[in-house]
Amino acid sequence: MTLPYPSSSGGLEKIFIENVDLDGQVDSFLKINEYNHTFVNIKYIREDGLIARYFPDFIVKINDNIYIVETKADKDVSSYNVQAKRKATLKYLQQVNELPKESRMNSKWNYVLLKKSALKRMLENKALIKEILDYSILTEAKIKGTLDDLLGD
Repeated sequence: MTLPYPSSSGGLEKIFIENVDLDGQVDSFLKINEYNHTFVNIKYIREDGLIARYFPDFIVKINDNIYIVETKADKDVSSYNVQAKRKATLKYLQQVNELPKESRMNSKWNYVLLKKSALKRMLENKALIKEILDYSILTEAKIKGTLDDLLGD
């Protein structure tokens, strides 16, 4: 089945779709469509102060992990709106992970903000999708970047 991706500047999504589809470790994946998949919409505050809804690009399930994946050009990763979406998504997934396991498909939910350069570099080095996603998972500890946060102290 061919999944849609933006006709202009959709090359990154196309690369991701093609590689996820070929990886035998991937149990399932979905290209999120904001009109058909309303179960994944996250409220955030845009740079102009208005409340908006964010629909990440993909959901990928591998074993007992579910990855919410946003693909971005390197130049866009540090923009205000991308960072606001990141914060809102981490908060959302923290709440999801507090649910009983059976209410979250017996899986841990993770957020991945995948930069184009990282994806291409890792694919060139023959990394599997799980390796790429695990490497790119964002957590509050990773964002803060302190040892105490990483260790949970």
